[in-house]
This record gives sequence, C-alpha cells and structure tokens, in this order.
Amino acid sequence: MSITGRANCEIGHLPVMASVLAIASVSRDPKTLTDVAAVPGGFLKEIAAAFAKVKPGSGDGCCQRSLASTLADPKRLEAEIDIHRHPRLEIPAGMPIGDAGWFDDVLSE
Repeated sequence: MSITGRANCEIGHLPVMASVLAIASVSRDPKTLTDVAAVPGGFLKEIAAAFAKVKPGSGDGCCQRSLASTLADPKRLEAEIDIHRHPRLEIPAGMPIGDAGWFDDVLSE
C-alpha cells in the first residue's frame, strides 16, 4: 500500500507526504541538472533524518517514520513515486481553441 494511503496517517499529513514525493521525483529525474538536483536531495536527507527521530505512538510519528524509511530506500522510493506519477498530457500544437476547428459544427448551426 502507498504511504499516502495508510489508514493510520492523519489527513493533514497527506499534502506534506505528496509534496515530499514530488520533490523526490524532481531530484531523481534524469532530466534534472545535477546542480539543481543537489538542493532538493539535501533537503530530503534532512527531512528523512528529522522524521526518523520522531517517537512512535501517534499518527504523526507513524507517518513521519514511514516517510523517512521510504526516503532512505531508493527502490521503495522509486516505487512510491511511480504510484503517484501522473502521465504527461500531450498538448497539441497551435492555438488551443480555434485552429483545430473543434467547434465549427456548433458555430455553423
């Protein structure tokens, strides 16, 4: 199960987890320049270290430790990123409305 879908994670933590995964996705993307990837990479290491120190016993601690262990495991992190990756939308060339004649039949009536 995805870490953002765990039942014991409080709903308020889901945006944080999604944001951290988005940052991880950019830092691990081969298209990201090495110098650029180093900044979020360092941030993610700091987050993982801080979250790993959280004490058990609450939804906060469980979610944060889970995210820390995911950030520490490259294979698990990649799998988690894949779960949340959205397909790229292909945007047709030209004007979004007008060039393709999508509404010609409606406008001619």
